[in-house]
Amino acid sequence: MVLRTRYEAVDQKAGGHFIIWLEREKAHHGLDPRLYPAVRYVDVTHVTPSPGSPIISLIEVMPVNSTTPEVYHLAGIARFKVTGMRIVSSTVPHP
Repeated sequence: MVLRTRYEAVDQKAGGHFIIWLEREKAHHGLDPRLYPAVRYVDVTHVTPSPGSPIISLIEVMPVNSTTPEVYHLAGIARFKVTGMRIVSSTVPHP
């Protein structure tokens, strides 16, 4: 099963804030303009290869001050905190 979600910043110039939590680690985007710049968009793809297998997450993050996205490859459960952004597309089924 493949689930995709795309978030885009409400204000494309200022960008939005995006935090990824994975176990005890955090990846911040939007806290500091130089170290952790805000983002224009985030593409999240969750892949479950077979029933009962761990989730593989691919996350593409485009900072406002760059033309090259950052890409994260994660195995296991990842959580997000998103502010200043909205969902523009999603393949997550509705109940």
